[in-house]
Amino acid sequence: MHIVVVGADHTTASIALRERLACSTRQIPSLLSLAREVTQECVLLSTCNRIEFYALCVDENQARAELLRIVGEQRSVDQEELARHCYTLVDEQAVEHLFGVASGLYSLVPGEPQIQGQVVDALEIAQSGGYSGPVLSALFRSALVVGKRARSETAISRNAASVSHVAVQLARHLFPSIHDARVLLVGSGQMSELAAKNMRSNGAEQLVIINRTLAHAVDLAQSLGATHRPFTELAEALSDADVVISSTTASRAIITLELMQRVVEQRAGRSLLLIDIALPRDIEPAVADLPTIHLYNLDDLQAEVERGISLRMQEVEHVRLIIAEESVSFQRWLASLSVVDTISDLRQH
Repeated sequence: MHIVVVGADHTTASIALRERLACSTRQIPSLLSLAREVTQECVLLSTCNRIEFYALCVDENQARAELLRIVGEQRSVDQEELARHCYTLVDEQAVEHLFGVASGLYSLVPGEPQIQGQVVDALEIAQSGGYSGPVLSALFRSALVVGKRARSETAISRNAASVSHVAVQLARHLFPSIHDARVLLVGSGQMSELAAKNMRSNGAEQLVIINRTLAHAVDLAQSLGATHRPFTELAEALSDADVVISSTTASRAIITLELMQRVVEQRAGRSLLLIDIALPRDIEPAVADLPTIHLYNLDDLQAEVERGISLRMQEVEHVRLIIAEESVSFQRWLASLSVVDTISDLRQH
């Protein structure tokens, strides 16, 4: 048996391709069901910056081909295009890769904390449907141990921030008087909450939360001492804002070119900073061509990310030592399984 990972991330695929590949929580079980027909075990990890299939299989080459076929067909992506942007890792390399992912080594911002919860979610979805068995379940649990050790024993998660932190830093860079800025957060999920908290800690006093589900916007606004508006007032909220950070789970753009054309007319020449940290993107790219509009998406944030990661990068080697240590432990456990099987066979004989 082999452990195989087939995937694409922000280092191998553009944001446009990652948008097409991204899976919501509700879509993951259907892909796992198809993958389980051609593998012994499988787990799917889908985040803003990566989609990765982990599988236990007999033939790694056949598994790669089948998993690429499943992803391509389900996400309507051409097989040749998908193959060009995907990587495949087998056995020890696959194990060490997942351990690195859980540690935040391969995140847009090294050491960001969200990936730990995303690894947990991926395992829970796979286990709840019976797609993950003893090997991959043990692998993902080991990855969570590695991630916890990396964050507690090294400084990989200190001295910098997640993507939401970087978005706030960009807002401060382009709008120095952040305490006077009217900040609109579209969405009320974890990314929006982190961005709102960071805005608060950096001096922003005028925070407005808007969300498609009003109750969620109300809850977040109350917890932060912010105000809230119903989603039907999105155009008015955009007209009033100086900085907009958008991070919803919408399947298509909610801030369209048509909407922003009307908003620009109402703003009377005032500049507006739009930061789109959602995937799929919340804001149509063509909005960037409008006068007085400054639009940044996840890929655009890369330059700002690089400013904050130098100190974290000094911790990479320390994290790799933890990964190597835990990888050896997992490989020993994996090897022991064959010994147990042999003893069982002998006893039965």
